Amino acid sequence: MRRYLVVVRAGSKSLHRRLLNEDPGRNWDCCVNFHGTPAEERLAESYLPGGINKFEGLERVLAGWPGEFPYRYVLSLDDDVYFAPGDISRFFTVCDLRGSFIAQPALRWTSFFSHRVTLRNPATLLRAVRFIEVMAPCFSAQALQLLRPTFMLAKSLWGTDVAWSALCAAKHPMHIIDEVPVVHTKPILRGSGPFYRMLRDMGVNPDEDLARVQALFPHFRLRVGNERAGHVFRAGIPRPIGPLLMNFFEAAKLLAKHVQSVRRRRWKPAGPD
Repeated sequence: MRRYLVVVRAGSKSLHRRLLNEDPGRNWDCCVNFHGTPAEERLAESYLPGGINKFEGLERVLAGWPGEFPYRYVLSLDDDVYFAPGDISRFFTVCDLRGSFIAQPALRWTSFFSHRVTLRNPATLLRAVRFIEVMAPCFSAQALQLLRPTFMLAKSLWGTDVAWSALCAAKHPMHIIDEVPVVHTKPILRGSGPFYRMLRDMGVNPDEDLARVQALFPHFRLRVGNERAGHVFRAGIPRPIGPLLMNFFEAAKLLAKHVQSVRRRRWKPAGPD
């Protein structure tokens, strides 16, 4: 048994097979949580079907574990997120070394994204942030204990990351790991994607989910962005210049937003998932 665990919420075109094959010396075990019809394969350490969303799947993993849960960190991964070969192992090592409570990999500027703060900042190896999104959160064992009750708050997952920010604010370190950037290979199709079509069929309204979660934390106001301190800058950047350079790249991310809008208009799905 390895020290870290990846739980992938997988469809028929999941990238988990590629991630496993490209990290032969990996320091992580893999559990594949299929939605829909499970594939016939034996690449991962375990397979667990079912659950309406990825955190219902993760909750099944935790609830069904015999005895004490042994992993130091757990990465809950969407199946359209691509790490370069060996980078999941490197990501876990960085999280452990830096003592992250909850973290996520930064997104390359060529990725589809929802929040600019999640894009890689070239000036930093790690940024202390106020927000971690649901796409690829990595929980320490301690974070799992605190945040596990949030996994079932919203079937659409809207508001789940708001709850994390409210519970962790000013208490626990939240990090975006710029040292290990990834690619989110598909746009978030909030109107036409298969997950959102399923929610509509179930009568689930994501906006209502979000409002309900926000109501649980009436005195908390989410500010998506970087913290003022706690960042780790790249070697060779003079200390007085680091924050200025980081802020410059944060402003430059507006260019990535324009590029994404063009890519979204041109993007066509390869087929049903």
